[in-house]
Amino acid sequence: MPSNNEFVLVGSLNYSRDPENPENYKLVHYYVSERMLLTINFEIEVFSRISNDDIIRNLNSCKNAVDGFLFMLSELLNTFLDGIDDFEEKLIKLEKKIRFNNQMNSLEDIFKSRSEMLFFTHLVLPIEEIIIALQEAYLDSIIKVDNYNRTRFRLERTMKLLNHFEHQIESLLNLNMNLYTVRGNEVIKALTVFTVLVTPITVLGALWGMNFKYMPEFDWKWGYIFAWFVILLTTGLIYAWLHKKGWTGDILKRNK
Repeated sequence: MPSNNEFVLVGSLNYSRDPENPENYKLVHYYVSERMLLTINFEIEVFSRISNDDIIRNLNSCKNAVDGFLFMLSELLNTFLDGIDDFEEKLIKLEKKIRFNNQMNSLEDIFKSRSEMLFFTHLVLPIEEIIIALQEAYLDSIIKVDNYNRTRFRLERTMKLLNHFEHQIESLLNLNMNLYTVRGNEVIKALTVFTVLVTPITVLGALWGMNFKYMPEFDWKWGYIFAWFVILLTTGLIYAWLHKKGWTGDILKRNK
């Protein structure tokens, strides 16, 4: 049992870095004091940048159990950074996809990226809480510990990357929503122009469909040709007027 003045850190930490299966937790349960470090259900193979022999050697060279625990947290952050690097590559591909070929499923991909980023954030936040708790317990004396400083700097780097990705995803989301708004406006604009252009033939068709008994144009020799001439002329005049006003824009000139 620890003495009354001894600091003890007890808790659990999720160290799974697979955002595709967030339900598959890998929890390590830990008990840390200055003299003792106990872990349960921790797979040492999770460390991606260091061999097992180097892990044992570094742990044996630590001054106390807290120092050893900080070393483990530092290497765990390295593992998370590898996953964040993979996430960054996906985000770059998503940016290129939106920039050069904005497909309808881009919004879904953005939300998926945001979900992955939140997954990594939830992994890192407990480590940040542990670092703050150690600083609260040991005050200035913990600053002299190399593994503490290394872990703190690595944590700051990880959090800055996540914050940067958060702003990047928000920018992509805003850009995508703006593109959808512009496309929606173009559709409404095209429908409006189409409605105006077909107005002459709609009006004339409605008049000739009334079947009144006395409609003198039915007896005209060139009535059919004259009707088409009136329809095409009025449609052309309306289009020319819309084009002159600049209301047609580039509806008929879509980019390839």
